[in-house]
Amino acid sequence: MKFQLKPISAALTVACIAMAYGQAARADVTVKIGSAAPLTGNIAHMGEDAADGVKLAVQQINKAGNLVIGGQKVVLEVDSLDDQADPRTGTNVAQKLVDDGVVAVIGHLNSGVSIPASKKSIATTASPRSPRAPPTRSTRCKAIRPPFA
Repeated sequence: MKFQLKPISAALTVACIAMAYGQAARADVTVKIGSAAPLTGNIAHMGEDAADGVKLAVQQINKAGNLVIGGQKVVLEVDSLDDQADPRTGTNVAQKLVDDGVVAVIGHLNSGVSIPASKKSIATTASPRSPRAPPTRSTRCKAIRPPFA
């Protein structure tokens, strides 16, 4: 069974995650999300499409300007990294995204990278969502307490 995250689905996922991890602030709040996909290598064409879909969804949400959490306008920012469709690189990318403070990760493209990389994300506060890899027990979103709760 194929699973493909359409741009509108990506936008809704990002908006839901952003709302779940919203922060109280006096000014506009920037919420950083990660995008991890193979941007180089044999399946770079698919990874570029996935990364472009995330960027497009974020651009559309930001352009609309109506994402509000706790009465504060939220602006989304994308941190996009290349996992090279490699499990070891994907795990390092997941750790870098966590270190960069993302609240969610849209990626990784294939389950061979998603499963080991999700262990880094799930163990922290970055909730992983894969645009193409089928959900498995280890890649499903788990209830994670936000770092600022």
